[in-house]
Amino acid sequence: MVYAKLPSESIFGLSLAVLNLFGVPKSVQVTGTSIDVDRLIFITNSKTGDVQTPINFMTASGSLSSGSEHGIIEQLYGVQAVSAVKIIHLANLQGLKIYRITAPNLAAVLPILQVANDVKTDIQNAIYAGKEVLIPESELQYYQWTGVGYVISDPSTGAGSYLISGGTAGGSGAQGESLSNITRRINFTSCLYDNLENIIRYLLILGLSTWLFFYGTGIFVELGVVFGIIAVIYLITIIYQCIIQSFGADERQKRDYLISELVIGSTT
Repeated sequence: MVYAKLPSESIFGLSLAVLNLFGVPKSVQVTGTSIDVDRLIFITNSKTGDVQTPINFMTASGSLSSGSEHGIIEQLYGVQAVSAVKIIHLANLQGLKIYRITAPNLAAVLPILQVANDVKTDIQNAIYAGKEVLIPESELQYYQWTGVGYVISDPSTGAGSYLISGGTAGGSGAQGESLSNITRRINFTSCLYDNLENIIRYLLILGLSTWLFFYGTGIFVELGVVFGIIAVIYLITIIYQCIIQSFGADERQKRDYLISELVIGSTT
């Protein structure tokens, strides 16, 4: 099996809830994060000429990519998230029926689905286009997220769209997170990336210093200690500067956040 991945595209953003006062938007509240993968295309070919091999590959890669969509949010922000495959998995755990809808059973299954009308319309259009749909019998609630996840696939190629309520081909955070907290993490990560060259340089110096300390002789051991201490000081300085730049609060808040990040990060 050989394959080539074509240029792909996705959008990562914030999910917002608009708060209205007498019909007039008053404020917005961050309800979480979302990722929408609009383009993820593979060119596949079986070395043995087996037509089923590329289909199996596309099905497996699609499921893996859908799982990554909720996994990215969970790993970046430490909150629970959903994707099409995770919702189907949760529905199965809750004992909900999972339907594979095709042209022969469309008329029987579609009316009993407890999902939004736009999802039903999406299913109809997919079946009329010769596709298949995998979907739970009803929406479900997972933390603060309510909706359904479903897969529209082409049985002849294995290619599919892994969708969640709202038409997003991706994942969404299931737990709300404050805008300030998200912004802090983004700014901190961005600052570290901006200093990546210096971080790598001092890590290399630290590695060399460690080698000199353990394997060097005479003055080289002392040089290893000196350069190691200098490298550690510069690394700590970079991290501290990123904290100062990322959190526009008083010194106590910055210190408390740093302590919590070190404690929580070391236990997760």
